Amino acid sequence: SPCGIAVEGRPGWHIECSAMSGALLGNIFDIHGGGIDLTFPHHENEIAQSRCAHGTDVMANVWMHNGFLQVEGEKMSKSLGNFVTINELLSERSGHTEWWGGVLRLAMLSTHYRQPINWTKAGIIEAEKNLTRWSKLKEFAEVGSFPELTPRIEQHLANDLNMPGAISELHTMAKNAEEGSKSEAQELIANALFLGFPVDEYVSDKAVDQMTKILVEP
Repeated sequence: SPCGIAVEGRPGWHIECSAMSGALLGNIFDIHGGGIDLTFPHHENEIAQSRCAHGTDVMANVWMHNGFLQVEGEKMSKSLGNFVTINELLSERSGHTEWWGGVLRLAMLSTHYRQPINWTKAGIIEAEKNLTRWSKLKEFAEVGSFPELTPRIEQHLANDLNMPGAISELHTMAKNAEEGSKSEAQELIANALFLGFPVDEYVSDKAVDQMTKILVEP
């Protein structure tokens, strides 16, 4: 074996990950991620190997398993011809205007990370419209250089990173702000910026119309 093992063969998939994480992250580290299909047997094997090797009670303090990614209801796959990367979505392709990064972020985070993400044209259009709606409310808010989360948003993030719940709160803030609440506008913009939604950049209705036209074309 190229890695110096005296007998024939090579390290198995499970032991490789235990060895790499132990060498680079330590015997116990904070977060271990992966697809939901890796829960068994891969991650169970990692835990058993690492705990036995290091004599620890845990391997990682938090385990986060994400759901599968689907495109228009089908699993994303190169063989199906529906495979696309974020870099491709961000760049100009097929003569179309590039997709705004903030829209992609909102569209993806609207589904809880443990659930299957269904990537659809309708979902991107909706995300674009919501960002535009929120951005228009920035003129009613005064946000400092370091926006902070408010408790009503933080409680959702503390509950297994419940982003759909946090986004629902942003919608409520936007509704109240549109009805005249400047404090809700302030909260909306501050929390949205903290979460990485670029509501400080105005998106015009024309941009929404253009994006809609692009997405509905065959």
